[in-house]
Amino acid sequence: MAENNTLDKLKQAKKTLESARTRQSELTGQRKGLLQRLKNEHGCETSEEAEKKLKHLDEQITEERGQLDEALQELDDLQKEIAEAL
Repeated sequence: MAENNTLDKLKQAKKTLESARTRQSELTGQRKGLLQRLKNEHGCETSEEAEKKLKHLDEQITEERGQLDEALQELDDLQKEIAEAL
């Protein structure tokens, strides 16, 4: 009876291991696909390169947002001057 219990545990462990291997294979395939897409769409070979590029783009966006805010403020000031002059 103890042998059956041990055998059942081993069978369950085997199923769990097979399931984990299948999942690992799926995830490896997804990772390869995502890295290929990253390379094709953004010219990055690694996720580290993509993070570096993303950081640079984020800095550019922040800078350009600041410039846009300044330009909008200047426009607003000019509109007020024109309104006062009329």
